[in-house]
Amino acid sequence: MLKRIDEKILPIWLETNLERNVILYEHFGFYRLEEIIIPKTNIVNWFMIRTGEI
Repeated sequence: MLKRIDEKILPIWLETNLERNVILYEHFGFYRLEEIIIPKTNIVNWFMIRTGEI
């Protein structure tokens, strides 16, 4: 899917609450936009983007 998105030079974003996924997504060109703790929980959520620029 990333190849198809790259061919159209489109941005893509995602959210993950698994810290181990952050490094995986960075490997595929995503970078962190924001890291938050979901209110009234201990759950951390990372927001990431891949800009689609070549």
